[in-house]
Amino acid sequence: MTFFFSSIFVLLVFWRPQEWLVPWLYGVPMLDIVVGMSLLTLIIETNQGIVKMPRDMPQLWLYWGLWFATLATHIVNTYWEFLVKTFPDTFKLCFFGFLLFCLLDGVRRMRTIVGLIVAMGIVMSIHALLQQHRGYGFAGQAPIYQYRILSETYSIRSLFFGIFEDPNDLAQFLGVCVPFAFAWPRRMGFFGRIFAIGTASLLVTAVIATDSRGGYIGLATTGAVMAALLLPARWLPRALLLVLLSGLVLCPLSGGYMDASAHDRVTFWGEANWAFKNHMIFGVGYGLFSDFVSGDRAAHNLFVECYTSIGLFGYWFWFNLLQLAFIGAWRVRLAVARPENADQEWVRRMSGMGLASLAGLCSSGYFISRAFIFPVFLVVAIVGAVPVVAKSVLPEEYPPIIYAKPDAMVLGTVGTLASVAYVYFSIILLNKAFYG
Repeated sequence: MTFFFSSIFVLLVFWRPQEWLVPWLYGVPMLDIVVGMSLLTLIIETNQGIVKMPRDMPQLWLYWGLWFATLATHIVNTYWEFLVKTFPDTFKLCFFGFLLFCLLDGVRRMRTIVGLIVAMGIVMSIHALLQQHRGYGFAGQAPIYQYRILSETYSIRSLFFGIFEDPNDLAQFLGVCVPFAFAWPRRMGFFGRIFAIGTASLLVTAVIATDSRGGYIGLATTGAVMAALLLPARWLPRALLLVLLSGLVLCPLSGGYMDASAHDRVTFWGEANWAFKNHMIFGVGYGLFSDFVSGDRAAHNLFVECYTSIGLFGYWFWFNLLQLAFIGAWRVRLAVARPENADQEWVRRMSGMGLASLAGLCSSGYFISRAFIFPVFLVVAIVGAVPVVAKSVLPEEYPPIIYAKPDAMVLGTVGTLASVAYVYFSIILLNKAFYG
């Protein structure tokens, strides 16, 4: 029952059916009800041994550490009103990630949730394309018409409902779905390839319909990683490092391609870095990012928003979850480099597609996303659970794939500091590119 309620949770969060499909449910606190039922059934099924938590995986305590860190930002700064507001909001996010991570313990469940994501992506894509071709999608929702400064034309930008009622957020999620379209088929035979290529083509076309530059960047990164998967698995970290270094090299050359919107974002990223330097350990406070940048603007950069809002203390938990997902998926790909059965073959493909999806999420998230939204926690939980699924198809004597001390404590700390330095330095280069 816990997995059933978690699937309903995903549908309610991402599809928002109460806003367009079953409007009579609008106003009913369905999400709170499902969260409560999920928590209750998780406790019952854990006590009965139906749900077996991967207690050797550090993600179990990282999710709750992150929740505490979001509260600690307000405790330290004595923002009691915001502490009360933050308590339920971040609990839902962290519990959502924790719940998925615990439940995705086998190939069947992982394929089910991946299939659910792909199905949602297909529905959203049809909606986006209807907006382009007939002027409105489901429930009569119209696209937005926006003047694009660089092209000096008006653009018709598709959007969806709920948390995707912004073309950028929709583009990011659809880009994330592209690798999952290749991961879902049980076997990559003739029909599996037809499904994957056809679905991916639909998703890519829908991303184009959003006219999101950040979405294009994420899609390009996803494609680059999927191409890199054709190389030996041990080369993948070098390919990802090359992508990161290339990003820094391109920063000084980007000044001529920034319009006013892009320039404004780079400017208040710099303002956010100034605020971070003055609140380095615990941050300015969860949900208070806009109070420290001009114009009361959103971050549009999940890394900057995260370390500015909750400081290095909270960012350590958040980034650790992200980095462990990368490390775990890559090690699984190495572990099943020569699959011996269909399950191992699927897990190998899923690990590679998970890496591509996560890389696309991070690259697009540098420009258009937020750190504390359900799509981020969804992808991190799914890819982070790949080592747990791999243990179910590997021999029992196979050693652990993730180690808490070296991977979370040591590599997590190094990665946290290195990522902050990378983002901080890249913002300096982007500002210099515009101002000269």
